Amino acid sequence: KSRSTPSSWLHLPGNPPPEVELQIRLETKLAHNVSLLGDADDHIIDLNYLIIGEYLLTDPKTGDMESHVCHLGEINLQVVRLTEALENGWDVFEFFDHRKSLHDLSSAIYDFEADKCQSNLLKRFPYASNNWSDIIYIENILLKPWARGQKLGLSVLQTIERTWASGCEFMVLNPYPMQFCSIALEECPAQYRSYK
Repeated sequence: KSRSTPSSWLHLPGNPPPEVELQIRLETKLAHNVSLLGDADDHIIDLNYLIIGEYLLTDPKTGDMESHVCHLGEINLQVVRLTEALENGWDVFEFFDHRKSLHDLSSAIYDFEADKCQSNLLKRFPYASNNWSDIIYIENILLKPWARGQKLGLSVLQTIERTWASGCEFMVLNPYPMQFCSIALEECPAQYRSYK
């Protein structure tokens, strides 16, 4: 399934780099939300999208406009259906504790002893409720080196928000450059590893 974003401007590789109006599309690479074990993973949708760019460029020989498609990167995320898990009898701490990434996420958002959102979040986001709510967790956004620094990540996040945010109180990501994370680098495909 494909999701489209509003157009963005992008500088393509080249000398000089042409600037094109880009339509960004997300194509599902992998989606998983059903566990055969009947465990907490039944309430988590794991998604991996390819980030595809479509643009028009004038052919220098003919002067005709030609349509082009390029692979810009990928995004990995989890839609955590916490309200559904609680309705199905899961204890909130056990639910978050079954994956390390979710445990770290929940510790940043919720105060388990007080059974509410962290007070600093409530100050920063006064609209947030104290109730347990669904969450979008962005694990990573991987862009090809030449596509970085052009605000494509923000366009992709807007598409994710429009597609998945219904019923979600928070969309959370860990905003660190992957070159500083050795574990992430081991899992990172080679085409995204250059930082020049």
